[in-house]
Amino acid sequence: MDLPTSNCRFLRHDGGLSKTFPRLSRSLVRRRTEYLAKRDEDQARELRKVLRENPSPPLREVERRLGYKNGSSLPKRFPQLTAAIIANHKAHRQRQATELLHKLQSVLREDEPPSLASVARRLNQERNLMREHFRMFVEKSASAKQNLVRVRWQQESSVRKRSGA
Repeated sequence: MDLPTSNCRFLRHDGGLSKTFPRLSRSLVRRRTEYLAKRDEDQARELRKVLRENPSPPLREVERRLGYKNGSSLPKRFPQLTAAIIANHKAHRQRQATELLHKLQSVLREDEPPSLASVARRLNQERNLMREHFRMFVEKSASAKQNLVRVRWQQESSVRKRSGA
């Protein structure tokens, strides 16, 4: 009986059990091979399910679901499926960022530009994360707010001059 090459390592380091108990050793190797094949089939099936999820989860979340705690061998064992999962999640994140950018642009069109903190609360985002990823928005928002304050101050000062004159 030919054994798969992945199990030759097991046979070489069995402490002589394969020579002492050849039938039991072959049986053990066969069972282990069957177990690993079934595990791979089950995990491939789970990975294909993940590909159909919307929104697409990150690979770390998929690994956690499959019982891995600190990384996994999934990218080595299933390179195409894991690459597809990573690509799906990346596309999902890009869609989220685009949606958020559109929302931020609509905020800039408001008559009175709100503070970054209030925008972050309204959009259920972290202020520092928004500041980091949408620096242009923060600068435009701050500029718009400064312009609004300047215009209001000018209006108030002209009203004061008229009333004082």
